[in-house]
Amino acid sequence: MEHVYDYDLFIAGAGAAGLTMALAASQAGWRVGVIDPGPLTTHNAQEAPDPDARTTAVMASGVRMLERLGVWDD
Repeated sequence: MEHVYDYDLFIAGAGAAGLTMALAASQAGWRVGVIDPGPLTTHNAQEAPDPDARTTAVMASGVRMLERLGVWDD
């Protein structure tokens, strides 16, 4: 079976930068696809018993971006 996908933007990488870009583009009305070689993880150990070991430092400009996207408080 052949699958046809129609995206305005396709992002390679589901880390902090890729997912932030995906959210921003999605909120702007773009059809967004994201691909990453690893599984998506959450902070919930029951959902993801092997969490992603990467660490991320968020600079002030990144905080402002996440606030504008409405996700910083979460």
